[in-house]
Amino acid sequence: MARVTVQDVQAWLNATYTGVDGWNPVAEDGSAGPATTAALIRALQVELGITALSDAFGPTTTARLAAHGPVGASSAPRMVTLVQGGLVCKGYDPGALDGVWGDATATTVATVGADLGVADRVAGGVPPKVVKSLLTLDRYVFRRVARHRGRGLPDVGAGARHDG
Repeated sequence: MARVTVQDVQAWLNATYTGVDGWNPVAEDGSAGPATTAALIRALQVELGITALSDAFGPTTTARLAAHGPVGASSAPRMVTLVQGGLVCKGYDPGALDGVWGDATATTVATVGADLGVADRVAGGVPPKVVKSLLTLDRYVFRRVARHRGRGLPDVGAGARHDG
């Protein structure tokens, strides 16, 4: 089975949400940039019953997602697919983009939880704050790529996990 790509996520978003009022089709270019993030947020808003769609994860989206609770095995397939899509855009492999909370998705969510330092909070599904974090452009795992101003310190963000 081929690994799910960002372009697969973009194609699914367009196939699923084109025709919904306020939906802006996303270019199917394989880029997990701002346009794809905005599309994932808008799709989440549709699933949460929000009709005034926005590219931002604002207070209404936050409140509705909190009321929904964690996304997991008992969630609607589209909610699971949105989490799977967010995982793909973060560089993780949920196994499929099929709306099924299978072993591969559960294992990938556990990996994300470990990378974020919240492994104990994702055991039963993805809590709202983690869902929100999947739909941002922030990196989860920082890799050492440069030295900090010649002092031999790794060049990583504040509070980031250091992998080497």
